[in-house]
Amino acid sequence: ISVVDTTAERAARRRGRAMDARSRSLAQHQSELTIVLNADRRVIFASAALEPITGEHEGDVMGSPFEFILDQPSRIEFRRAVDRLLRESAGDRQSTSLHLRTRAALAGNGRSLSCVLANCLDDPRVRGLVLTARDLGPAERAQARRLRFRERLLELAIQPKSDFTQTLATVLRSTAEVLDVST
Repeated sequence: ISVVDTTAERAARRRGRAMDARSRSLAQHQSELTIVLNADRRVIFASAALEPITGEHEGDVMGSPFEFILDQPSRIEFRRAVDRLLRESAGDRQSTSLHLRTRAALAGNGRSLSCVLANCLDDPRVRGLVLTARDLGPAERAQARRLRFRERLLELAIQPKSDFTQTLATVLRSTAEVLDVST
């Protein structure tokens, strides 16, 4: 008769199961989304944050082009960024920052996302384009709008004086109409 003490092995398996459960729970509640795309821009991996951040179900996105979840202007920006990354030399590991909006954003349900896209196609452990996205919360969205407005004003400032005055008057008129301010 042989007796083998398996207490340590069972404890290690329990710890492993507990760590797996913790990892799954953390993945489901993370605030950043990670998506891996193949060279054809199709989703081959999406982290558990996909649905909370974009409102899209994993089954609807897997194998589909990533642009599928973006609004039209973001699709164009995304395609250009991917094209730039795909033109780079293998091993350069370039990345680019993007500001994208989900297609549901037009209906008021979508999100504005701050993204970083990196080319890891030559990395055998990844073999894809890695997109990391973070939902811009209300305060950050307001800050982004203020920065875009400031950039527009700076662009206007470099125009000839007559163009600037005319464009500024148009911007102020449209702002007053949006805010419903009586003049």
